[in-house]
Order: sequence, then C-alpha cells, then structure tokens
Amino acid sequence: MTSLKRLRTSGSKKSLVKKYDVTSQITTRSSSKKNNKIFFHHDGDDSYAKDIMIIERVNDDCLAEIFTYVPTCERPKIALVCKKWKRALDDSWFHVKKLELTYWRYDEDPNFLKIKYPTVDEQFNFLKSLLFKCGRYLRELDLSVYPQWKIVPVINEYCPNLVKLRIRIDDIYHEILDNAFSNLSKLKVLKIIFDGALYGFEPSVPTALMNSLLNVADTLTDLNMSNWCGGIVGSAHFPEEMTSVVFQLKALRRFALAGIECPISLCNYLDNFQTIDGVYDDTFVKKARNSKYFAHERIEVLDIVGYRINDDSIYNIANNMIRAHTLRLSCKRLTDTGIVTCTKIKNLKHLGFFGFNNATDSSIKLLKNMTHLTTPCSNKITDESAIKVLENSPEMEYFCVEGTGITHKFIEKAAEISRNRKRKLKVCVTLERGIEYESPYLTINYAEKKENVYM
Repeated sequence: MTSLKRLRTSGSKKSLVKKYDVTSQITTRSSSKKNNKIFFHHDGDDSYAKDIMIIERVNDDCLAEIFTYVPTCERPKIALVCKKWKRALDDSWFHVKKLELTYWRYDEDPNFLKIKYPTVDEQFNFLKSLLFKCGRYLRELDLSVYPQWKIVPVINEYCPNLVKLRIRIDDIYHEILDNAFSNLSKLKVLKIIFDGALYGFEPSVPTALMNSLLNVADTLTDLNMSNWCGGIVGSAHFPEEMTSVVFQLKALRRFALAGIECPISLCNYLDNFQTIDGVYDDTFVKKARNSKYFAHERIEVLDIVGYRINDDSIYNIANNMIRAHTLRLSCKRLTDTGIVTCTKIKNLKHLGFFGFNNATDSSIKLLKNMTHLTTPCSNKITDESAIKVLENSPEMEYFCVEGTGITHKFIEKAAEISRNRKRKLKVCVTLERGIEYESPYLTINYAEKKENVYM
C-alpha cells in the first residue's frame, strides 16, 4: 500500500500526499518559472511526472518542513527557484538552533566558505545574510572560520538568543569593541581566539574588549580566551583592569586561557576564589617543553598527563602543533568532541587518554592510522569502535582498552587481524581470562579493573 503522510494546511482542510525523496528532487531536477509554477523535465517516466504533480500541490508548511533537511549553508539558493519556494524557505529556519563553521588551520581542502566565496567581503556578505535569516533562532554558534571582527556586531544584532559563541579574530586594534556583546543577554559560554591579532612588543588585550564582557556579567559562566602566536607562551598579556572585570563576572565558573599572561592580582584572585575553575594551557605546555619560547609547530611529543585538559585545549593543539605525532593526556574533562578533534592532528600516531570519562563509540571509531592507542576508561566504548579503530590502523602495535565495555569478541577479532597482517600486536584488557590464543602475533595482557578515579 502506498505510504501516506497527513500534512497540515493553513486552513482546516487536510490533504494527503505521498512520501518521497526530497533532497534528490531539489538538487537534481531542472526547473523554469512560468506563471509562478515549476515545470520539470524528464523523459518517459510516468511515476516521475506523478511525483511532480504532488510537489506542485504541496502547501507552504510542508515545503518549509522539507527545506529543514537541506544543510543550513546551502539553503539560501532554494529561494532562487520560484516565489513559492522563497516564501516557504522563510519559514524553514525556526529549527536551526546550532550553526558550526569551524576553522581548521591544517586542513588540506579549503573550507566551504572559501570555496563558495573567495574574497573576505563575499564571505562577510554571505554570513550576514545567513545570520539575518536564522540568527534569532540560534542557541549555539561557531564562526571561527571567519577571522574578522566586523562579524561580531552582526552577531550581536541578529543572534540575541545565543547561549554559546566561538569566534576567531586576526585583527582587533582598529575595531570598535565597546558594545560587542550588549544584545546577548542569554550568553553563557564565550570563546575568543586571537589568531595573530595581538601583535607588537608585549601586546595587551584591549581594555575596551575586556569591558565589553560586562555586558554579559549576569549570565556568562564559561570564558575561554586563546592567543595563537606560534610560541608556547606569547608576550601578550591582560592589563590590570582584567582583574576588576573578572571580579564583576558574577556567574563565571570556568576561565580558560592559552597564550595570554595574567597580572599577579588576577592569578591571586582566581587561586583564592574556589568557585572559578581555571585552565591554563600555557602552564602544562611550558613545563612539558621546559622552554618559554619553544615554537608550537616544532613540538612532536607532548606528554601532559596530570594537567587539566579540556576540549578547547585539544582544539588549540590541533591548530598549532602540525608535527605532533605523540600525545598523552588526562581525559577527565574531555568529551567526544575533544576526542574527535584529535583526528585533525594529521601526524598523530601515538595517542594515550588516561583516566575515566564518558567517551562513546561515536568518537573512538573515528580514530585511525594509530600505532599506539590507549582509550579512556569508559563502559560506553564497546567492541564496535575498538574493532573499527584496529581495522583502520594497519600499523597498530599496542592497543589498550582497559576499563571499557569490550568483550571477548574484540579479542577474537584482534587475533584474526594480527594473524592476517602477520604483524605483532599487544592488547591490554580488563576481562576475565577466556580462550587462550597461541599466536606469534598477538599478546594479551589481562589487567585488574581500575577504580573510577579521575586523573
């Protein structure tokens, strides 16, 4: 029986239309406009013609729902088809709560924005138009792909309901900063990346920008500010006024810094004010390398076990340490987002997560080309992702999945893979001993179950 779906109309009348593959019809069929109707062309296909009859009768509410399945950045082109589609498109933005256009410095392929809009002005005009359409519905926005400050006033005007915001800025000294976040009365999480924006001799974060944080003093719980300057600890710093600003951020609970030095007064305040959790990326990197001026791009091995690492720390590493092939870190504060970010570290071969967290298969299975891997202790990591990683890492030598939800099925698969590859593999598990595998290629280390103690 033909599958039917009841659709809401603007009046009381109901109509029934057949379900169909919306996306393919939007992207592959040619059309022309005549008397505000769409004429599609297809040779010798009656069923196709019937589908077209249906789509011509679809009401605006239904079209708007259909358009919600089109990627946000691709959606504006729908307005060019006809007046009806343009009208329906205007009603399709309500569900867009999250928009991520994330910057990755070492990606081999250009990002979407540069491909479609080569010049900075074209990119700005597109983003401004896009935010005009969907900004009022957004709760989370990452526009790190676009580096100019002039997008911030646009965000401030068009996105009043934002809860989370990340921006990247490459020049800040020639901008008007005073009322940067004055309209963002619901903002809780703010992440600002200075990508070469703080330059000169001992540059200072502009006081006007710091004072603009007072516009969100009642709501801001998380503040993250990073300076990508190429060195482990740049000479950029906060002026003394930052202490007063932080003191007035009454809702602040997490304050993360990278590449920016704090005045002693601010350090003392944060140390004594126990309700604010501080993460200082420079501290662990400087200790790891024992050098204040060791260039980020020269780092190949980074052992930061015992330091408070979060997802943003991994994002900073992925965009500044192109040569890193070995990374060992504590994972208490990491989520799946941080683990997925590790896949952007192109030369990474040796990766160790130490401690417990709630990592799942969705992130672990994306890791590949590893030679040594220790997963977080999480019972949400199962055979599915462990086997996937092993299959996608042809040179794997050591694989530790202690404290996870894997079973003896993984052991069986590891034995098969190592035998077929004729390559030695050591796996570490917290399982009761099962079938003993006698193989010149597979070594199994059965460890005792660890207590759930975070590092």
